[in-house]
Amino acid sequence: VIVGFNASMLFGIFLLLFGAPLIFFLIVIYSRILLEMALVIFRIADQTTKKGEKSESRDGIQWNL
Repeated sequence: VIVGFNASMLFGIFLLLFGAPLIFFLIVIYSRILLEMALVIFRIADQTTKKGEKSESRDGIQWNL
């Protein structure tokens, strides 16, 4: 925006009204994608560790009947 105002008044106003919000929304979308990818990675890691575990045998369970 500052460079736009140094170039001309109209270009600075254009960047202030359209350029800055557009860049802001692109950064928000990019951050959201990165956070969602981190969540997916942790969920995949959680699921792979659960599948690798062996279930306990029923012989060691104390049934309270």
